[in-house]
Amino acid sequence: MKQKLTKIIAVLLAVILCVQNVPETTKNVKAATVYNPSKAVAYARKYALSYNSAFHNYNPDGGDCANFVSQCLVEGGLQPNNSWGIYEQGGEIRGNAAWIGATSLLNYFKNSDEFKNLVVANPSYSDMKAGNPMWLTMGHVVICTADGGTWCAHNDDYLDHAPMTMLYTVRLDKLANQNRDPVGFFDLASSTKTQKIRVAGWAYDPDNPSDSIDVHVYVGGEAGQAGTEVYVIKANAYREDVNKAQGISGNHGFDKEITVKKSGSQKIAIYAINSPSGNNPRIGDVKTVNIAKDTEKPKVSNVKIYNVTKDGYDVSFEVSDNVGVVKAECPTWSDKNGQDDLIWHKATIKNGVATCHIKRSDHNNEFGKYITHCYAWDNQNNNTYVATSTMLEEHEWDSFYTIDKQPTCTENGSKSIHCKTCSATKDTQVIYATGHSYSTKITPATATQDGSIVESCSMCGDIKSSQIIPLMKEVIISSDTYEYTGNAIIPSVTAKDRNGNIISSEYYEVSYKNNINVGTASVNIKGKNLYSCSFTVTFSITAKQTSAPTVTPKPTPVTSPTTKPSEAPSGSEVKNYNLKKTKIHYVQKRKKGFNVGWEYVKNNGDVGEIDGWQIQVSTNKKFKKGVKTYTIKNPYRTYKKIRKLKSKKKYYIRVRSYKLVSNKNYYSKWSTTKKAKTK
Repeated sequence: MKQKLTKIIAVLLAVILCVQNVPETTKNVKAATVYNPSKAVAYARKYALSYNSAFHNYNPDGGDCANFVSQCLVEGGLQPNNSWGIYEQGGEIRGNAAWIGATSLLNYFKNSDEFKNLVVANPSYSDMKAGNPMWLTMGHVVICTADGGTWCAHNDDYLDHAPMTMLYTVRLDKLANQNRDPVGFFDLASSTKTQKIRVAGWAYDPDNPSDSIDVHVYVGGEAGQAGTEVYVIKANAYREDVNKAQGISGNHGFDKEITVKKSGSQKIAIYAINSPSGNNPRIGDVKTVNIAKDTEKPKVSNVKIYNVTKDGYDVSFEVSDNVGVVKAECPTWSDKNGQDDLIWHKATIKNGVATCHIKRSDHNNEFGKYITHCYAWDNQNNNTYVATSTMLEEHEWDSFYTIDKQPTCTENGSKSIHCKTCSATKDTQVIYATGHSYSTKITPATATQDGSIVESCSMCGDIKSSQIIPLMKEVIISSDTYEYTGNAIIPSVTAKDRNGNIISSEYYEVSYKNNINVGTASVNIKGKNLYSCSFTVTFSITAKQTSAPTVTPKPTPVTSPTTKPSEAPSGSEVKNYNLKKTKIHYVQKRKKGFNVGWEYVKNNGDVGEIDGWQIQVSTNKKFKKGVKTYTIKNPYRTYKKIRKLKSKKKYYIRVRSYKLVSNKNYYSKWSTTKKAKTK
């Protein structure tokens, strides 16, 4: 409890307790009153029926109405002082006569220079404003909680009592929105550097106490006096002492070094600028400082001339000074007729670099040599310069060479610098002949046209050598008929050109196809390097000659299928040629059909690789009726999409392989039959 009371007392006694620890300059200015009626009302409603225990309750001692209203006014922004104040006793906050007495409080306002003009006797209801104190009688004061006269009070403890006729009110609400003058203080002025002064102090606008404001520094006298210099700075430095003393927040201090033109003994005056408008009062007394005069000249360096054309040029140069450069100029003239065209061109200074553009049209449109002096001044008129010059020629020359004649392999060329605006040239130079640059181009021979090997110059096309590549005309293999061995049969290959000469095997590649099993095999010859052609030669692989066993086949009645087979292989059917039987892997149902997959059979029987497959689908498990036959001529394709069947119908499916030998078809046995129902 002790700590809580101590904290409240510290807030309420901000002016009284803090002023002892702030500089004398801060004490010299009384804090401006900024009243916030809404805060006062909020406090009144909070403690109207439940007293703030941090304060002494004066009800047993003659009444607590003034004590309660005084608390509300402090919450709204009024600052306690010696005439109307508080103190701590026995762990409680107590007040003096004006604080706790209704009549004494009214007299305090009537006698205060700051508040006496705000006192209204016999106020109308329109004068009764939220946050203002009101006197129901000379011995009873209340706090207004809403415009029109609603009020709260202690003693009888009312919360938002209905409006009544009052004897007095104090229009503190007018302090919330009035355009008051800024306040502040001028702490110090000094000068320890050449042409520089230092000023420090604080300032703020009570109408906007959290904002930083401008201050104007006058050198050489006060505002309005002739010959003064004025400089604008911002009071935006944090000053804890000012914020505590004034009961405000934000940044309101200033401590600035300013470069000035005046020197010697000078008066300094500072004015706080009202935001956004109003009176701009002087803060603090006028002070006098002795400012050392600058006698050091500025420095000019790194002079450059660039962007030179026949119409003018640009100049840049670096400038510096112990105090600061205030002006740079470039007096310029041409060397014709003396200085009859002399002009002082003003330069622009940015980041310590001065720049200026010189136009020929400003100097009688004269060509020839131009002289420019690069000047810099400080604020004491100390100056220095560096001279430079350039040529403005009638011709505006390129900065690069243009090739006038291209050199060839055997003839020289030339290049020169051209004028940008006419056909004039200068500085012509020889470009020596390059000599031939030979490269070899090979055009491969095709099946119908000879090729060539040509060595020629890539620059001019001169041919150094040329050779014909005769086309490949004939390919011969060692034999065109072989007996089946079970192994790959590889005939030897000989290629000849159109002249009958044998072509080296390094100029073609050989590949074989179907050269293991009985049937027709092929040899493919594909040219490379000097040849771009291909040939295919076929040869036969016949079945190994063996004595076939005599078999008396049992007659089997044949029923013609109701559906004609599609793409069935031609020739007679032989079921006992030792072709291996396949098996069905899956039957996948589809709408009005199936997807059928089966096993591939390698090195099938006595005839080697097969040539294809037959698939049969029937509505009869013995395939007596409703039979559809499908033929696949690709031995490596082991699936078939069967379509156009009847929907939701049961079917039987079987698969077998076949081999075509000497125009006869040899078949394996049928696979195990699968049955499935369409979707």
